[in-house]
Amino acid sequence: MASLLSLCSEGGCAAKLPVQELEALLQGLSWNTTPEVLVGLETGDDAGVYCLSASEGLILTTDFFPPFCDDPVLYGEVAAVNALSDVYAMGGTPLAALNLTLFPTDETLRPLLRQILEGGSHVAQRAGIPIIGGHTIANATPVYGWAVLGRIDPERVIRNTGLRAGQELILTKPLGTGVTMAATRLGMVKAATYQAATASMRLLNAAAVPIMQKYHIRTATDITGFSLLGHSYKMARASEVSITLHASALPIFPGVPELLDLGCIPGAAFANQRSVGEYCRLSDALPYWLRLLVYDPQTSGGLLMAVDPENTAALLDDLHAAGYPAAVCVGKVTPRGETNVWVE
Repeated sequence: MASLLSLCSEGGCAAKLPVQELEALLQGLSWNTTPEVLVGLETGDDAGVYCLSASEGLILTTDFFPPFCDDPVLYGEVAAVNALSDVYAMGGTPLAALNLTLFPTDETLRPLLRQILEGGSHVAQRAGIPIIGGHTIANATPVYGWAVLGRIDPERVIRNTGLRAGQELILTKPLGTGVTMAATRLGMVKAATYQAATASMRLLNAAAVPIMQKYHIRTATDITGFSLLGHSYKMARASEVSITLHASALPIFPGVPELLDLGCIPGAAFANQRSVGEYCRLSDALPYWLRLLVYDPQTSGGLLMAVDPENTAALLDDLHAAGYPAAVCVGKVTPRGETNVWVE
Protein backbone atom coordinates (compact mmCIF):
# COMPACT_ATOMS: atom_id res chain seq x y z
CA MET A 1 0.00 0.00 0.00
CA ALA A 2 1.30 3.47 -0.90
CA SER A 3 2.13 5.86 1.93
CA LEU A 4 0.25 9.13 2.32
CA LEU A 5 3.36 11.25 1.75
CA SER A 6 4.08 9.43 -1.52
CA LEU A 7 0.75 10.73 -2.86
CA CYS A 8 1.52 14.46 -2.52
CA SER A 9 4.43 16.84 -2.99
CA GLU A 10 3.64 19.08 -0.02
CA GLY A 11 1.12 18.96 2.78
CA GLY A 12 -0.37 20.74 5.74
CA CYS A 13 -0.79 24.49 5.60
CA ALA A 14 2.41 24.68 3.55
CA ALA A 15 0.14 23.92 0.59
CA LYS A 16 -1.54 27.33 0.81
CA LEU A 17 -1.22 29.85 -2.00
CA PRO A 18 0.95 32.83 -0.94
CA VAL A 19 -1.09 35.64 0.61
CA GLN A 20 -0.13 38.33 -1.92
CA GLU A 21 -0.88 36.07 -4.89
CA LEU A 22 -4.25 35.22 -3.41
CA GLU A 23 -5.12 38.86 -2.73
CA ALA A 24 -4.16 39.82 -6.29
CA LEU A 25 -6.29 37.01 -7.66
CA LEU A 26 -9.36 38.12 -5.70
CA GLN A 27 -9.01 41.84 -6.34
CA GLY A 28 -12.09 43.41 -7.90
CA LEU A 29 -14.39 40.43 -7.42
CA SER A 30 -17.82 41.10 -5.96
CA TRP A 31 -18.95 38.95 -3.04
CA ASN A 32 -22.54 40.20 -2.86
CA THR A 33 -22.03 41.31 0.73
CA THR A 34 -25.22 42.07 2.66
CA PRO A 35 -25.77 44.10 5.87
CA GLU A 36 -25.90 40.85 7.85
CA VAL A 37 -22.23 40.12 7.09
CA LEU A 38 -20.34 41.39 10.12
CA VAL A 39 -16.98 39.95 9.00
CA GLY A 40 -16.28 39.16 5.37
CA LEU A 41 -13.22 39.06 3.13
CA GLU A 42 -12.09 42.64 3.66
CA THR A 43 -9.10 41.97 5.93
CA GLY A 44 -8.56 38.27 5.25
CA ASP A 45 -9.83 37.32 8.69
CA ASP A 46 -9.87 33.77 10.05
CA ALA A 47 -13.57 33.18 9.35
CA GLY A 48 -16.76 34.91 8.29
CA VAL A 49 -19.41 36.13 10.73
CA TYR A 50 -23.09 36.42 9.79
CA CYS A 51 -25.46 38.24 12.14
CA LEU A 52 -28.78 36.58 12.90
CA SER A 53 -29.72 39.14 15.53
CA ALA A 54 -28.18 41.69 17.87
CA SER A 55 -27.20 38.88 20.23
CA GLU A 56 -26.55 35.95 17.90
CA GLY A 57 -24.03 35.50 15.11
CA LEU A 58 -22.85 32.54 13.09
CA ILE A 59 -19.19 31.85 12.30
CA LEU A 60 -18.55 30.05 9.02
CA THR A 61 -15.17 28.71 7.98
CA THR A 62 -13.43 25.90 6.15
CA ASP A 63 -9.89 24.54 6.09
CA PHE A 64 -8.36 21.52 4.40
CA PHE A 65 -4.96 20.39 3.13
CA PRO A 66 -2.96 17.40 1.79
CA PRO A 67 -1.18 15.01 4.16
CA PHE A 68 1.85 16.26 6.13
CA CYS A 69 2.70 12.83 7.61
CA ASP A 70 2.25 9.10 6.92
CA ASP A 71 0.02 8.53 9.97
CA PRO A 72 -3.56 8.76 8.62
CA VAL A 73 -5.21 9.14 12.03
CA LEU A 74 -2.83 11.94 13.02
CA TYR A 75 -3.40 13.63 9.67
CA GLY A 76 -7.18 13.52 10.15
CA GLU A 77 -6.89 14.83 13.70
CA VAL A 78 -4.65 17.77 12.84
CA ALA A 79 -6.69 18.76 9.80
CA ALA A 80 -9.80 18.90 11.98
CA VAL A 81 -8.07 20.78 14.82
CA ASN A 82 -6.72 23.27 12.29
CA ALA A 83 -10.20 23.92 10.88
CA LEU A 84 -11.67 24.49 14.34
CA SER A 85 -8.93 26.99 15.13
CA ASP A 86 -10.56 29.64 12.93
CA VAL A 87 -13.65 29.60 15.15
CA TYR A 88 -11.60 29.75 18.35
CA ALA A 89 -9.44 32.58 17.00
CA MET A 90 -12.56 34.71 16.65
CA GLY A 91 -13.71 33.94 20.18
CA GLY A 92 -16.52 31.64 19.11
CA THR A 93 -17.94 28.24 19.98
CA PRO A 94 -18.08 25.53 17.29
CA LEU A 95 -21.47 23.92 16.72
CA ALA A 96 -21.01 21.32 13.97
CA ALA A 97 -18.68 20.25 11.17
CA LEU A 98 -18.79 18.75 7.68
CA ASN A 99 -16.10 16.45 6.29
CA LEU A 100 -14.45 17.68 3.09
CA THR A 101 -12.58 14.82 1.45
CA LEU A 102 -10.68 14.24 -1.79
CA PHE A 103 -9.15 10.79 -2.20
CA PRO A 104 -7.66 8.47 -4.85
CA THR A 105 -9.90 5.83 -6.41
CA ASP A 106 -7.42 3.00 -5.68
CA GLU A 107 -9.41 0.58 -3.53
CA THR A 108 -6.29 -0.67 -1.74
CA LEU A 109 -6.00 2.80 -0.16
CA ARG A 110 -9.50 2.78 1.35
CA PRO A 111 -8.28 1.69 4.81
CA LEU A 112 -6.20 4.89 4.91
CA LEU A 113 -9.29 6.94 4.13
CA ARG A 114 -11.23 5.33 6.95
CA GLN A 115 -8.39 6.09 9.36
CA ILE A 116 -8.27 9.73 8.25
CA LEU A 117 -11.98 10.06 8.93
CA GLU A 118 -11.46 8.29 12.25
CA GLY A 119 -8.93 10.98 13.20
CA GLY A 120 -11.49 13.67 12.42
CA SER A 121 -14.09 11.88 14.54
CA HIS A 122 -11.70 11.85 17.51
CA VAL A 123 -11.44 15.65 17.32
CA ALA A 124 -15.22 16.01 17.07
CA GLN A 125 -15.51 14.09 20.32
CA ARG A 126 -12.84 16.20 22.03
CA ALA A 127 -14.45 19.43 20.82
CA GLY A 128 -17.93 18.25 21.78
CA ILE A 129 -19.50 18.77 18.35
CA PRO A 130 -21.19 16.50 15.79
CA ILE A 131 -20.02 15.80 12.26
CA ILE A 132 -23.29 16.11 10.36
CA GLY A 133 -22.30 15.28 6.80
CA GLY A 134 -19.74 16.08 4.17
CA HIS A 135 -18.66 15.51 0.58
CA THR A 136 -16.14 13.15 -0.99
CA ILE A 137 -14.75 13.18 -4.54
CA ALA A 138 -12.07 11.24 -6.39
CA ASN A 139 -8.67 12.95 -6.64
CA ALA A 140 -5.11 11.81 -7.25
CA THR A 141 -3.88 13.63 -4.11
CA PRO A 142 -5.60 13.08 -0.75
CA VAL A 143 -7.07 16.21 0.81
CA TYR A 144 -9.01 16.34 4.07
CA GLY A 145 -10.49 19.01 6.30
CA TRP A 146 -13.69 20.45 7.64
CA ALA A 147 -16.25 23.11 7.06
CA VAL A 148 -17.25 24.40 10.49
CA LEU A 149 -20.26 26.28 11.80
CA GLY A 150 -19.86 28.23 15.04
CA ARG A 151 -21.70 30.66 17.31
CA ILE A 152 -20.59 34.10 18.51
CA ASP A 153 -22.03 37.12 20.29
CA PRO A 154 -21.64 39.92 17.69
CA GLU A 155 -20.44 42.25 20.45
CA ARG A 156 -17.61 39.89 21.40
CA VAL A 157 -16.14 39.01 18.01
CA ILE A 158 -12.34 38.85 17.98
CA ARG A 159 -10.88 40.04 14.67
CA ASN A 160 -7.49 40.40 13.03
CA THR A 161 -7.88 44.18 13.05
CA GLY A 162 -8.13 46.77 15.82
CA LEU A 163 -4.58 46.67 17.20
CA ARG A 164 -3.66 49.70 19.32
CA ALA A 165 -0.19 51.11 19.90
CA GLY A 166 1.09 50.06 23.32
CA GLN A 167 -0.55 46.64 23.33
CA GLU A 168 1.58 43.52 23.78
CA LEU A 169 1.43 40.41 21.61
CA ILE A 170 1.06 36.91 23.02
CA LEU A 171 1.78 33.71 21.06
CA THR A 172 0.34 30.51 22.51
CA LYS A 173 2.25 27.73 20.69
CA PRO A 174 5.84 27.22 19.53
CA LEU A 175 6.98 27.74 15.94
CA GLY A 176 8.51 25.21 13.59
CA THR A 177 5.83 22.77 12.42
CA GLY A 178 6.62 23.42 8.76
CA VAL A 179 10.31 22.72 9.27
CA THR A 180 9.53 19.63 11.33
CA MET A 181 7.23 18.13 8.72
CA ALA A 182 9.71 18.91 5.93
CA ALA A 183 12.38 17.12 7.95
CA THR A 184 10.01 14.18 8.42
CA ARG A 185 9.75 13.77 4.65
CA LEU A 186 13.55 13.78 4.41
CA GLY A 187 14.05 11.35 7.28
CA MET A 188 16.02 14.00 9.21
CA VAL A 189 13.75 14.69 12.15
CA LYS A 190 14.53 13.52 15.68
CA ALA A 191 11.83 11.83 17.75
CA ALA A 192 11.71 14.61 20.36
CA THR A 193 11.14 17.28 17.71
CA TYR A 194 8.45 15.26 15.93
CA GLN A 195 6.63 14.40 19.14
CA ALA A 196 6.65 18.00 20.38
CA ALA A 197 5.38 19.36 17.06
CA THR A 198 2.64 16.78 16.57
CA ALA A 199 1.42 17.15 20.17
CA SER A 200 1.15 20.90 19.60
CA MET A 201 -0.69 20.46 16.31
CA ARG A 202 -3.21 18.15 18.02
CA LEU A 203 -3.83 20.68 20.79
CA LEU A 204 -7.14 22.51 20.43
CA ASN A 205 -7.09 26.29 20.85
CA ALA A 206 -10.46 26.00 22.61
CA ALA A 207 -9.20 26.61 26.15
CA ALA A 208 -7.80 29.99 25.11
CA VAL A 209 -11.25 31.35 24.16
CA PRO A 210 -12.66 32.01 27.67
CA ILE A 211 -9.31 33.51 28.65
CA MET A 212 -9.40 35.90 25.69
CA GLN A 213 -12.94 36.89 26.58
CA LYS A 214 -12.03 37.32 30.27
CA TYR A 215 -9.36 39.89 29.37
CA HIS A 216 -11.49 41.54 26.68
CA ILE A 217 -9.18 40.55 23.82
CA ARG A 218 -10.61 41.91 20.59
CA THR A 219 -7.70 41.38 18.18
CA ALA A 220 -6.21 37.96 17.47
CA THR A 221 -5.50 35.47 14.71
CA ASP A 222 -4.26 31.92 14.42
CA ILE A 223 -0.81 31.38 12.94
CA THR A 224 -1.00 28.94 10.04
CA GLY A 225 0.37 28.65 6.52
CA PHE A 226 1.17 32.32 5.94
CA SER A 227 3.73 32.15 8.79
CA LEU A 228 4.21 34.34 11.85
CA LEU A 229 5.30 37.26 9.67
CA GLY A 230 2.55 36.77 7.12
CA HIS A 231 -0.21 36.84 9.71
CA SER A 232 1.46 39.65 11.69
CA TYR A 233 1.66 41.69 8.49
CA LYS A 234 -2.05 41.20 7.85
CA MET A 235 -2.91 42.31 11.39
CA ALA A 236 -0.67 45.39 11.23
CA ARG A 237 -1.91 46.42 7.80
CA ALA A 238 -5.57 46.00 8.70
CA SER A 239 -5.08 47.98 11.93
CA GLU A 240 -2.91 50.72 10.35
CA VAL A 241 -0.16 50.23 12.94
CA SER A 242 3.24 48.54 13.05
CA ILE A 243 4.37 45.48 14.98
CA THR A 244 7.71 44.80 16.65
CA LEU A 245 8.56 41.15 17.30
CA HIS A 246 11.30 40.11 19.74
CA ALA A 247 13.19 37.25 18.09
CA SER A 248 14.77 36.12 21.36
CA ALA A 249 11.32 35.61 22.88
CA LEU A 250 9.87 33.37 20.16
CA PRO A 251 8.92 29.87 21.39
CA ILE A 252 10.50 27.20 19.17
CA PHE A 253 10.24 23.40 19.06
CA PRO A 254 13.47 21.65 20.14
CA GLY A 255 15.77 20.81 17.25
CA VAL A 256 14.21 23.21 14.75
CA PRO A 257 17.15 25.68 14.63
CA GLU A 258 19.52 22.81 13.81
CA LEU A 259 17.21 21.56 11.04
CA LEU A 260 17.09 25.01 9.49
CA ASP A 261 20.87 25.29 9.60
CA LEU A 262 21.04 21.94 7.80
CA GLY A 263 18.89 23.40 5.01
CA CYS A 264 15.62 21.70 5.93
CA ILE A 265 13.37 24.52 4.75
CA PRO A 266 9.85 24.05 3.35
CA GLY A 267 9.33 25.70 -0.03
CA ALA A 268 6.39 27.67 1.34
CA ALA A 269 8.77 29.56 3.64
CA PHE A 270 10.42 31.11 0.60
CA ALA A 271 6.99 31.79 -0.92
CA ASN A 272 5.94 33.59 2.28
CA GLN A 273 9.16 35.60 2.20
CA ARG A 274 8.54 36.66 -1.40
CA SER A 275 4.94 37.49 -0.58
CA VAL A 276 5.35 39.77 2.44
CA GLY A 277 9.09 40.28 2.82
CA GLU A 278 9.01 43.79 1.38
CA TYR A 279 6.66 44.86 4.18
CA CYS A 280 8.78 43.34 6.95
CA ARG A 281 12.28 44.22 8.21
CA LEU A 282 14.55 41.84 10.08
CA SER A 283 17.56 42.88 12.11
CA ASP A 284 20.87 42.08 10.44
CA ALA A 285 22.00 40.63 13.76
CA LEU A 286 19.56 37.71 13.51
CA PRO A 287 21.05 34.32 12.60
CA TYR A 288 20.14 32.79 9.23
CA TRP A 289 17.94 30.07 10.72
CA LEU A 290 15.84 32.58 12.64
CA ARG A 291 15.37 34.77 9.58
CA LEU A 292 13.79 31.74 7.93
CA LEU A 293 11.82 30.50 10.94
CA VAL A 294 9.61 33.61 11.00
CA TYR A 295 8.45 32.67 7.47
CA ASP A 296 7.88 29.00 8.31
CA PRO A 297 4.34 27.87 7.35
CA GLN A 298 2.61 26.62 10.48
CA THR A 299 0.02 23.87 10.52
CA SER A 300 -2.48 24.07 13.40
CA GLY A 301 -0.39 26.78 15.04
CA GLY A 302 -1.05 28.94 18.05
CA LEU A 303 -3.05 32.11 18.54
CA LEU A 304 -1.42 35.52 18.30
CA MET A 305 -3.40 37.96 20.45
CA ALA A 306 -3.06 41.58 21.52
CA VAL A 307 -3.48 42.41 25.21
CA ASP A 308 -3.29 45.62 27.19
CA PRO A 309 0.07 45.52 29.03
CA GLU A 310 -1.43 45.71 32.50
CA ASN A 311 -3.13 42.33 31.80
CA THR A 312 -0.20 40.52 30.18
CA ALA A 313 1.13 38.71 33.25
CA ALA A 314 -2.29 37.52 34.43
CA LEU A 315 -3.31 36.41 30.94
CA LEU A 316 -0.10 34.39 30.56
CA ASP A 317 -0.64 32.75 33.94
CA ASP A 318 -4.13 31.70 32.83
CA LEU A 319 -2.89 30.39 29.48
CA HIS A 320 -0.17 28.32 31.18
CA ALA A 321 -2.72 26.88 33.60
CA ALA A 322 -5.08 26.09 30.70
CA GLY A 323 -2.53 23.89 28.94
CA TYR A 324 -0.45 26.28 26.84
CA PRO A 325 2.91 26.17 28.67
CA ALA A 326 4.79 27.78 25.75
CA ALA A 327 2.59 30.91 25.71
CA VAL A 328 4.79 34.00 25.88
CA CYS A 329 4.88 37.69 25.06
CA VAL A 330 6.64 37.95 21.68
CA GLY A 331 6.24 41.61 20.77
CA LYS A 332 4.36 44.86 20.91
CA VAL A 333 2.21 47.17 18.81
CA THR A 334 3.72 50.52 17.82
CA PRO A 335 2.45 53.54 15.90
CA ARG A 336 2.50 53.10 12.15
CA GLY A 337 6.03 53.37 10.79
CA GLU A 338 7.92 52.74 7.58
CA THR A 339 7.47 48.97 7.81
CA ASN A 340 4.52 46.84 8.88
CA VAL A 341 6.55 44.37 10.94
CA TRP A 342 10.02 44.79 12.48
CA VAL A 343 11.85 41.76 13.96
CA GLU A 344 14.65 42.68 16.34
